Amino acid sequence: MKDTPTHSMNPVAETPESHVNGMTSTTTAPASALKAKSRPRKAPELQTVERRNWLIHLHYVRREFDMCKQLIREQLEETRGMCEYANYVQGLILRQEGKIQESFELFQLCNILNPSSVDNIKQMARALYLLGRHRLAVEAYLQAEDKLDKPDWELHHNLGVCYMHMKDYEGAREQLLFALEQNKHHQTFSTLAKIYLLENDIPSAINTYRAAIEYFPENSELHTTLGLLYMQLGKYQQAFEHLGTTLTFDPTNTRAILAAGSMMQLMLEFALTLCCLCDALYHIKIASCVRATRTLMWPWPSTGWLHRPFLSPHHSGTTLPCASLEKRNMLQQSAV
Repeated sequence: MKDTPTHSMNPVAETPESHVNGMTSTTTAPASALKAKSRPRKAPELQTVERRNWLIHLHYVRREFDMCKQLIREQLEETRGMCEYANYVQGLILRQEGKIQESFELFQLCNILNPSSVDNIKQMARALYLLGRHRLAVEAYLQAEDKLDKPDWELHHNLGVCYMHMKDYEGAREQLLFALEQNKHHQTFSTLAKIYLLENDIPSAINTYRAAIEYFPENSELHTTLGLLYMQLGKYQQAFEHLGTTLTFDPTNTRAILAAGSMMQLMLEFALTLCCLCDALYHIKIASCVRATRTLMWPWPSTGWLHRPFLSPHHSGTTLPCASLEKRNMLQQSAV
């Protein structure tokens, strides 16, 4: 019995052969090609200027400012201060640390490195606003507006705030109303209502806050401010409703707690005053039954007080008899 050859599913790889003039020769791949196949492909390196931008951004959004500043320092040393994003983030960090002038200088440098960037101009304008240079901030915002393709809510909101500080209330209203057309934001509503209050237009301010509450019904600050305005107008029912809404969403809101407590104290004083008034009217009704002269009568319906002398306004410290004996007897009999 002959052994039959077994065939495997995966035959052994054979060495490739080539036929030249009837001769068979074995061909092998060059060593460089084999080495290239075995070596993994390396990822392309980023440019030196932008190599750490992603890591800087990651630490910044995590608010890990110490590590972020260290990476920025290394990046600026390698690029000799020519990295726009590193300077931009460093300016943001310095502004949060309260170093407004230093951050403004860095944003100026970013604008020099990239004059076409609108964000750099907006950050320069923001720094100018924080420095109190509102007119220069307006000029910077207008310059940024010229480079925009579509309206920007934030830009027009900040323009309105700058005009408000410049006491140009009409220009501020125009910018804020235009900003509300682009985006309904509670800060824009609050700033617009504040301008109405500066113009002593309380009804318009109330209407603005009511419109804001329709879009932001759970905003405690809007409800608190509206409640205080209603208190100022004497509409305590509406005021108490909005203050109660504030305390529902924010039970620790100190402004709402103090306002509600003040209103409750005012209502208590009103109730006490009403009780005293009713008591006074009761005594006046009793006193009206007396037929004697009321100018000599003491406020208390007691006969004992009628025997007391009184001080004359023209003779300080001198006691005079209350009245003649006949009139005094008449008052005693009437009181009884």
